Amino acid sequence: MEAPKKYEYNGINLEQLRKIMDPEADSAVVSLYNSKAFDQDRNELKAMAQNDSFAPENLPPALRKFVENELSKKFTEDDIKQFELAREVWKENGIQFVFILFFRALPYTYMAEKPANVLRLTQLLVTQPMRRVFETAQFVFDVMDKDWWQPENRGILTALKVRIMHAAMRYNLIFNFEKSTNKDLNPNDTSWNYTWGNPISQEDLIATNQCFSLEYFKGMEMLGQPLNEEQKNAWFYTWKAIGRIMGVQENLLLPSVDQAWGLQKTIYNHLFDFEDHTSGILLAKALVTCLSTFLLSTRFILIIMKKMLFDENHPDLFYQVLGPSFGQEYPDLFRKSRGDEDPETVQEQEKQIFFDELSHFNEKVKKYNEDIKKDYPQTRGEQTENLVDLQVNVFDEALKDLDPNNPNQRGLMSDIIKKVMNSMGGVIISVLARYFREGKQSGFRIPTDLREHWQL
Repeated sequence: MEAPKKYEYNGINLEQLRKIMDPEADSAVVSLYNSKAFDQDRNELKAMAQNDSFAPENLPPALRKFVENELSKKFTEDDIKQFELAREVWKENGIQFVFILFFRALPYTYMAEKPANVLRLTQLLVTQPMRRVFETAQFVFDVMDKDWWQPENRGILTALKVRIMHAAMRYNLIFNFEKSTNKDLNPNDTSWNYTWGNPISQEDLIATNQCFSLEYFKGMEMLGQPLNEEQKNAWFYTWKAIGRIMGVQENLLLPSVDQAWGLQKTIYNHLFDFEDHTSGILLAKALVTCLSTFLLSTRFILIIMKKMLFDENHPDLFYQVLGPSFGQEYPDLFRKSRGDEDPETVQEQEKQIFFDELSHFNEKVKKYNEDIKKDYPQTRGEQTENLVDLQVNVFDEALKDLDPNNPNQRGLMSDIIKKVMNSMGGVIISVLARYFREGKQSGFRIPTDLREHWQL
């Protein structure tokens, strides 16, 4: 019998890491569930999950002490310098980050079946895809806000709230699943499967944290807009600080980007090495459905994901995660190229498909932009360009360069597509800025200075 593979990086055993959760946060939440005031405290947890923020003084005693301890931690001048530089990166490249998050980082990690089971069992993405996707985006906006690390600001509070909700999810999945009356949990699954390790383990936490850095760097390279070393180091440093706040243990927060990539690729190999990808397939399908809210057709979403998900280490990921849901409806996108095909013919076919889909998308965006201007007319002077106007200009130019009937086509197809993808995040952010989340106390928040900088 073949011996099981051993996944280890620099002395970090990943199978052991799957057993470790977040002892401090878990202890606070367990004491809350065991308290005499459980019903009242459970309502506090529910309110915290549904609302956009929470005040530490309103929390039950065990949680309040935990949160106050986390908020008492100090940051140095060097820390803050890196945080502020990271925020400048966010201001200049946040549009691309949002695009990379939805079209690369999230679907890529759905190949990791063991952590994907958490989202499936709690139904957070399968039945409420918009809520899950919007909350993920809101989390990033909060922790990238000005002075996010200050105890009174939303950024650090949002990070702590996510950490506490992770602990509550662990409790329900492991300790209280069978007797839980929480109707958000899937009634068809009665227990956590320990062959998956423990839910939201340290392996899951560090992989997710590094995804917000490393996959961003990878995505920017794929878009032809790589960050420089100073920018990458500041961004990486900042997300390590966020990781500490969210319960990642110190030995996993490695000193360099290269070392972090070594750990991340080992984790990918470990988590992707699983025969069953049922949960990941369901989550990827839900994400595609959600992204259609941003004026994109399903075909166009899949075309872009196919380009963004390509990876030399896992070249079949797109087919494995999205093929079962969409392969039959879109066989041309999931048919692998044959060695006897003419490359020029294939490229012309791909160019025509991309041209057609971009044309439809551009028309939807223009109609959407007209609606924006009706809702928010200029009160003084002439109408100024907004964020969507800027993206439409890019799309119009790309269509001219891709038009098969235009004798003056210019530029490589790959470069034109990169320009289009660089601008798609602008449309997504514009939709986010107008969206009101049902059941929440406010709509999607984008800080005033960022709205002005991005011309929202």
